[in-house]
Amino acid sequence: MQTYSPQHTVEYLFRQLAQFGSYPKGVEPTSRRIEGLAFFPGGSGLRLAQPGLPLPPMPVGGVMVLGHIFNTVAGYDQSVRDNTENENSPTWRPLLNFLAACRVAAASCFFTNGYMGLKANPAGSFGAFFRSLLGDDRDHRDYIERCQGFLLKQIQAQQPRLLLVLGKDVWPVLAPLALELASWTTSRTFRDLDECHDALVRVQFDGLLHQTVVVALTQPTQPYHRRNVEQRIYGDQTGDTAEMALVRTAHQRSWLQPGTGDDA
Repeated sequence: MQTYSPQHTVEYLFRQLAQFGSYPKGVEPTSRRIEGLAFFPGGSGLRLAQPGLPLPPMPVGGVMVLGHIFNTVAGYDQSVRDNTENENSPTWRPLLNFLAACRVAAASCFFTNGYMGLKANPAGSFGAFFRSLLGDDRDHRDYIERCQGFLLKQIQAQQPRLLLVLGKDVWPVLAPLALELASWTTSRTFRDLDECHDALVRVQFDGLLHQTVVVALTQPTQPYHRRNVEQRIYGDQTGDTAEMALVRTAHQRSWLQPGTGDDA
């Protein structure tokens, strides 16, 4: 059995998640914890977490890597059986490679999601699933608001100086938390965000004494990454080069020292 400290920041977040409330139709809660490598709330969200060992420290003041939702129920069940997510999966491997190329040490990151729970139906695209959550259904509206509130709790708990946002599906949860992200509520594509020079924004989140540099990045998973990264423009850079330049600039503006990336 893995050893948990009630004082650990991740334990605090799991206790808060237990009070999240109900989930709307189409979303199922996570019920068991993956002890190895796993995005929160499937697991601890810590790169060096290992089954049977105490949790590594939360990288307070470090980097938050924000995805949309953990997985489908079926994908989650498989990771629970394995007690880890697959490091060579279509999401983890390109993400870890990208962080290493940007000299962001994965051990300095908290990997988490904006939408709590799991996609119940394995059929259909994630994009269509998220659009359904943003409709006029009252239960869905309440759920989105609770996700926004819980994301703010995560930010306040970790106090990241750099926040890397994976994909635009999570923008509706993050953007209402800071006035500086207003253009993220009206931009429909990465090109829209790049053209208004708001893909990299210094933000003051409620409850933090410092500002956080927030960066909009594409989802690492193919084919979504290739389809979206071709739109990217930053300075005189385009595509993957533009995204790497965004992260390098964000490191400088966040006052974080780039890591070696060797732990990826």
